[in-house]
Amino acid sequence: MKRSLRGALALVLLTAACRSAGPKITGPAPGRDPLRAYVGDVRVLRGRADEKTVTVSAKDRLSGDCDMAVRVRSAGFDKRGATFSLETVGRPAVGGHEPHCKTIQPTIQLVVAGVSASSADLGSRVDAVLLTPEGYLKAKGISFDRAASSAAIKDVASPDVLAPAPEATLGRKVKDWPKLLFSVNPYVRDSSGHIKQESEVEFDAVVGTDGRVHDPKLKTTLNQTHQDLVLSALSRWRYEPARTAEAPIASRISSRMALRIY
Repeated sequence: MKRSLRGALALVLLTAACRSAGPKITGPAPGRDPLRAYVGDVRVLRGRADEKTVTVSAKDRLSGDCDMAVRVRSAGFDKRGATFSLETVGRPAVGGHEPHCKTIQPTIQLVVAGVSASSADLGSRVDAVLLTPEGYLKAKGISFDRAASSAAIKDVASPDVLAPAPEATLGRKVKDWPKLLFSVNPYVRDSSGHIKQESEVEFDAVVGTDGRVHDPKLKTTLNQTHQDLVLSALSRWRYEPARTAEAPIASRISSRMALRIY
């Protein structure tokens, strides 16, 4: 009996020692996909968006002239690293200037090489290749640090003197109207390959104090597919909001974008 108690005690002590020994492994919680947040998001692929397959290692600098707004269709890991299937959305522009692309790829396969789900630098590596609008502006030397806010359109000013009285009154206090910082002009793929054209889409919207487009209303008639694409692109536009002498203020705008069929 004493031998069995001594044996059981030794086993408990050995188990405790094994649990406390050795380095602790950190990483995502079991079952959590660190790439899930990217799926469905629209980002800007830097430099090489005119290539069908792009592989970026830790030492690579993304040289090239072709930047493109892309939607992440899927993401995962394989032996190469983090892999992304991207769909072209449109050409980004800063201050009205668009990058030059030799060709337009409807889909792009991106590999961020040498990372895994447990890599400490996974987020920074991916975000350096697939930039948010804010990240893209920063890369162009423009600081934009306004967080999205549901209160960004609480009070709205209008430049139209015939607007409802509260909006017209606020409009008279505006010193600077919104300035467009970042835009995306969308592309539509023609499956036949025969149609290539560019048209303008007019819209009304409110630019909030967060510099984002709120409540856009298209004035150009489009089919549902094109309308969804335009609205998705507009959600990524960024403005310097209108200002009174005291503070930023939400304001109505009428503007247009290019819709390209290729």
